[in-house]
Amino acid sequence: MAYVKNPIGEFVESLRKELHPELPHLDAHVTLLPPRFLRSDEASAIETIQRICKDVEPFEVSLGEVETFIPVTPTVFIRVAHAAYRMRELHDRLNIEGLACHED
Repeated sequence: MAYVKNPIGEFVESLRKELHPELPHLDAHVTLLPPRFLRSDEASAIETIQRICKDVEPFEVSLGEVETFIPVTPTVFIRVAHAAYRMRELHDRLNIEGLACHED
């Protein structure tokens, strides 16, 4: 996950507090790999992430519409509108070895 520390991130955090004040505070972020059980130890997972990400050129994303995962979860999110394919490519590169997970 990559934290969003700019006016958009502040907006998302404010919206989350407004919609779900009872939930614990979570920093605004962009998820690359959904939560998963590691198939190796943490040090190996970090090494895999560093090895793969060192060759990835930074890129910008643009955010689009507010959406939700209902009925699966009540999560509200903002869709990535531009460069989503770059995030998907990075996701696919990271979803290997000890980080590998079948996602629904």
